[in-house]
Amino acid sequence: MKLRHGRRAFLGKVAQGVDACLAAALGGCLLSGCRVIPRSFQAPAGDTVKITLKNYPELNRPGGIVKVLVPVFRVIYVRRNGRKDSFDGISGVCTHQGGIVSPSGSGFRCPLHGSTYDGEGQNTGGPAPRPLKFFRVTAEGDDVILHLKEKIG
Repeated sequence: MKLRHGRRAFLGKVAQGVDACLAAALGGCLLSGCRVIPRSFQAPAGDTVKITLKNYPELNRPGGIVKVLVPVFRVIYVRRNGRKDSFDGISGVCTHQGGIVSPSGSGFRCPLHGSTYDGEGQNTGGPAPRPLKFFRVTAEGDDVILHLKEKIG
């Protein structure tokens, strides 16, 4: 009987430890400004990518972002900016050695060598020599159109 009580007490302590670790990780994540990983989808080959807002409601709010996997350009993030019916198409390819950047805080970060970019794609740290590239994005009714042949800047 004592062994069973000991095992139960031990498992209770383990559970408390796991809860404490999860709370610390979540707190650290919130303090560091990490975000939920954006939803992604594979875009078909072509010059444009159509994103239907009803399928990606995160693009209905400023700052909402979707990761588009594109055959030639690899990754482009489509983000709703603060202006009405205005979107950004931001290359997800780091300008240092071509790693894939991820949203981090209010900008982007490359996991390979630590390059960081602000929300406007300007490099703010690490070895990246240039800002991220942007693509033209238009709103047409309930759709957002990413124009892959039209880089900005």
